[in-house]
Amino acid sequence: MYDGIEKQFNSGYLTQASEESEKAYARFVSSRPDWAATFRLELAKILIYQGKSVDAMELLEQPLPGSSQIQSQVKQKLLLSIAQARLGHLDQAQQTLLEAERQCSEGPLRTEVFGARGSVDMVRGDFEDAERQFQASLAGARLSKNQFLQMQSLLNLGYAALGE
Repeated sequence: MYDGIEKQFNSGYLTQASEESEKAYARFVSSRPDWAATFRLELAKILIYQGKSVDAMELLEQPLPGSSQIQSQVKQKLLLSIAQARLGHLDQAQQTLLEAERQCSEGPLRTEVFGARGSVDMVRGDFEDAERQFQASLAGARLSKNQFLQMQSLLNLGYAALGE
């Protein structure tokens, strides 16, 4: 189920991915809070990509279940930082990113931390730092052979270059 939603998201079918995420969340909210939280984070990510940061923040500010893995906690913070930055809450976004970085010093998820930091830097108008972060994200994405993150990093590098 999750893989299907992620595939829709990666293919640009955001409306369908959003609808499926909502259904999955509703399905698991009572029986499997950990799975419900996974689909809530996925829905928040989709909402951010749709430009609905206010709606995403509502989902992201809800606490995760106590049994949540570090990966879910970091993803929640990364998405929250992007939503906060897009809504103009730059200090909060920076603080949220620092919390995520403390929880994730290395590994594949660190690639996403670089990308989120670059996104926040873009909103701040710091295109040089954004470019450095997107370069680090691209290097990590290539190392892990994550094609979606590679493409995302390359697009973000283009945006950073246009901003300069």
